[in-house]
Order: sequence, then structure tokens, then C-alpha cells
Amino acid sequence: MRAITEPRAFLPSGDAIQLLSARFSTKPMLPLLWSLDWALASSARLQTCVPLLVSPHLARVCFRDNSPERCLPVINTLIKAAGSLESVEIIPEFDRPEMQDAVSKLLLGCNPNLLSSFCVASPISEAALLRAAQLPELREFSVRGGTPGLSNPLPLTMFPSLRTILISTGRLPTWLEVLRHIQSKHLTDLSIDFEDSGNLSTISSHLQYSGIHRTLTKLRLCPGEGWIIDGVSIAPLLALGGLISLSILTACEDQCIFLLSDNDIEHLVKAMPKLEDLSLGIPCSQQVSGNLTAKSLLAIAKHCKALETLKIHTASPS
Repeated sequence: MRAITEPRAFLPSGDAIQLLSARFSTKPMLPLLWSLDWALASSARLQTCVPLLVSPHLARVCFRDNSPERCLPVINTLIKAAGSLESVEIIPEFDRPEMQDAVSKLLLGCNPNLLSSFCVASPISEAALLRAAQLPELREFSVRGGTPGLSNPLPLTMFPSLRTILISTGRLPTWLEVLRHIQSKHLTDLSIDFEDSGNLSTISSHLQYSGIHRTLTKLRLCPGEGWIIDGVSIAPLLALGGLISLSILTACEDQCIFLLSDNDIEHLVKAMPKLEDLSLGIPCSQQVSGNLTAKSLLAIAKHCKALETLKIHTASPS
């Protein structure tokens, strides 16, 4: 049986890998393999076949398997061949020290001139984060889970080519500092989930400091405990006049934090006439319908002619 030289993308099943591993022992089974989608949910013995799948041309890897015990050996194997990777995606959330170490090593081993997308649901080390921030071709970046504090001073230029960034972490001060240093002139899509207290005003001022407000077209903010969504807190967002999508997802627990008035809504939509998607909150767990009236709808209809999707914070259906 000869090596398979044509396939460039492979989503392996357990049976397929066992069949191929019985035929190949020392060289890549798929020497021209470009993309590997790892979605196995079967026995750990299949991990022994992973080295046979690693191709010198492997550019894209995606992990969907939600077992860290199965994913960890695969990631550790890929570290040795990380130099060819252009895109890394790890979908399940893994918040374990050994996964953080492996994912960080994978990032550190990538060719800085090739890697364009790194999206993981695991924490990464300070060294890995600073490395990502200096990658000249990185266009898409997302991390979830706790992120380490960063040593000062930070590099003057961070994420020079970034277009999309998703941050989901409880370390608010760390990421606020990073936002101040992002110097990409291409960043259009920003999504931030925070678990700890803070305010929209602080984030907005950091976006203006770094100049991101000039290029941003999509902004998604998911506030955590201690946030208040009112006219004062969203005022700095009015500088983001180029937005086509704005989502502020309130998280009401002990009390309703959505305090926007009709006037606040009018000021917001007047400043963002290009909006196509506007989401202001989710159904309120406190059964508070809020301060908004039909005046808000009229203002939205008047100023946002291109609007396609609208969601407004209201009381949950009883």
C-alpha cells in the first residue's frame, strides 16, 4: 500500500486511523496533508497514531474533542511540527495547568511569519501572550480562561496586523493594558467577556487611546458582576461612529443593571448611523422591563436606516 499523496484535508475517524496505522509505521501517512480536524471521542490508544499524521505541510489544525486526556498527547506531538502551522483552533474549554503549558508551547513553536490565526479555549502563559502580540501576520486571536499578569513595561507595539480578537477572561486589568498598546490599523472585530467588575467607560477610553476606535466595525461586550449600563457608562462608545454591529449583553443577577433611558438610546443611535445589528441586553432575570418606551424605537428607526437586527433588554416572559 502506497502513501496517500493527494488528500490535503483529513477529519479522521477511529477506524480510519487504525486501518492506516496498520499499513504505515515510520513516515507520514498523508505527506501532503494541509488540514487536520481532530474530533475523535474514542479510546486513548489512537493517540499512538498521531505522529503518523504529522505532515511537514500541515498548516491548519482544529480540535473538537472535549477530552483533555485525548487532546494533550496530540498537541504535544504537534509542538514538534509547529513551524508549518498557519491556523490553530481548540474549541473545548480546558482550564488545566498541563493544557496551558502545552498550548503555550505550541504557540511559542509556531513560525512567526506564518501563523495568522490562533483561537484557543485555554489559558496561555505570559511568554506566549507576549509572543502572540509580536507576531507580524497574526490576524485572528482569542483566548479564554485566566490570563497571567504582564510584566512592565509592555512592548510599544502589540498585535500589529490583528483584525479580530476575542477575550474571555477574569483578568480585566491585564487586558485593559493590552488594549492600550494594540497598534493594528486593521482591527475591525472586538469581543470581550469579563467576569470581574469594571465599566464600559474604562474600556472605551482605552480603545480611543490606542486608536482602535477608528477602524472598529464590530464590538461585543459581555459585562460581569458590578457593571452598570447607563448613559454615563456608554458615553465613550459614541466615538465609535463606524460600528455596524454593537452588542452589550447585560448580566442581571441580584439587581437589574440596565438603566438606559430613551435619551441615552437616541444619543447612541445618532452617533452610529451605520448600525446593521444592535443588541442591548438579554431578557432580565429580575423581571424589570426597564426605562425604555416607544420613543427609543422611533429614534432607532430614524437614525439607523441599515438596521437588520434589533434586540433590547426587557423583562423575561413570565
